[in-house]
Amino acid sequence: MPPKLGSVDDALRPLMELAELAAPEDGEEEDISFTQELLTYPSPRQKRAKRAADAMSRARALQMMPSPCKKAISAPAVASTAAGPGEDELLKDFKVTDVLSKMADRSVLLAEKRRRADGADGAGSCQVALKIIQKHRLTSAATSAPSQSPVAKEPSMGSEAELMRQLKHPNIVQLQEVLEDEDRVCLVMEYISGGDMLQDLIRQGRFLEPHARRLLKELGSAMEYVHSRNIVHRDLKPENLLLTSSDRATTAVKISDFGISRWTMSSQDCRTYLGSRDYRAPEVIHLALKKGRRAGRSPSRSVASAEGYGKPADLWSLGVVVYVMLSGERAFESQNKVELEIVQGLWSFSSEVWQSISAEAKDLVSALMQQEPKKRLTAAQLLQHCWLNT
Repeated sequence: MPPKLGSVDDALRPLMELAELAAPEDGEEEDISFTQELLTYPSPRQKRAKRAADAMSRARALQMMPSPCKKAISAPAVASTAAGPGEDELLKDFKVTDVLSKMADRSVLLAEKRRRADGADGAGSCQVALKIIQKHRLTSAATSAPSQSPVAKEPSMGSEAELMRQLKHPNIVQLQEVLEDEDRVCLVMEYISGGDMLQDLIRQGRFLEPHARRLLKELGSAMEYVHSRNIVHRDLKPENLLLTSSDRATTAVKISDFGISRWTMSSQDCRTYLGSRDYRAPEVIHLALKKGRRAGRSPSRSVASAEGYGKPADLWSLGVVVYVMLSGERAFESQNKVELEIVQGLWSFSSEVWQSISAEAKDLVSALMQQEPKKRLTAAQLLQHCWLNT
């Protein structure tokens, strides 16, 4: 097996970006293939090319936006108090100032609340993030929510809005309101200015234990809250963990992107192959492998015997996140057989960086990255672990 990349603490070797494969659309299954290309640590030349491509994508996104939005981004001005002729009615209460991301069926815009006609400032004129989703790509939570859930009654809003309406926690990005028109849903969410954890790792390198410990307490508290409401996130990774500032001594962390989350009433409710490649739990991959079998041999008595997955899959993903936070390295080394390494448990603390990390921290990572879902820590047990209480 090839050696791991060196420590990000080496000033001559900054942390390279961990990249992911795009997840399938909500509710769709992905055909598993161990020969799919895995985006890897880019060279400086590749990073420059990516920045140029991102700039082109942003330019295309601006071209596709309504003209009032383009004006707000290219030449910000004082917002008017009412929508003008031809203005996008869905966004009439906002002044869009930037495009944060753009995909075929959804986009995320940075915006400010417009001043209302009565002179009052909406939301104190603070910045918000607008996630705009095309309705034809939405999967309602109504089909997967437990029958006693009171919110599975508005399929037009889509599962992400329905779920986020139920989540009020200081370490979860807050949904402020939901707007919709005939074709789109707009989620108005708080804007977290510090960026995501992956970008912070790229800028500053691995986290020191005191900083990682504090943030993991917040994440553990948030996931205990999410799981107590019988919700599974299904896509925990550094890109979906937003930081409130770049100061690691004081920043808070907030979980974002519940786009493929769902309600679950058991540990085996989820049966769709979703998530991000390096962070998928073994039982998620075993599920795909089992579905891909034509006939014949019965499954062995292992995680492959499970019919689905649930909350424990989130704790595996969180374990991988902690591994990356503490080491600045990928947990799995392969460039094109990550799934095989995950199901075989081929990860270790063998690289040099782990020699300076405490035994208690490594014990916590090991307790989260257990192959058997039933042997993993729950979110409540995570909060009681000795490393988080030292």
